[in-house]
Amino acid sequence: METSQRTNRADLKLNTKIVRDLLVRFIKDQTLNAGFTKAVIGISGGVDSAVSATLAAEALGKENVLGVMIHIVRVILRVLKMRSLSFKQPAFDRK
Repeated sequence: METSQRTNRADLKLNTKIVRDLLVRFIKDQTLNAGFTKAVIGISGGVDSAVSATLAAEALGKENVLGVMIHIVRVILRVLKMRSLSFKQPAFDRK
């Protein structure tokens, strides 16, 4: 196809049923091959994490998927870092 030629919209169509089935099977197979039966998905509020969580729930069962809001994870990590610093550093090194 020449670059000057426009792409026909029909050329861009996907069979979403097949794509979804392939993705669900991939998630299930890779999770089980890694020795896991459950998953934790970081939820940012965007479409990509929503789709990831939906596909994981379909692959593993909704009872086996835990969605965690990303901003909550950042807060928890910050608190854990502060706690670990306060226990490991001498008082005069604390900021």
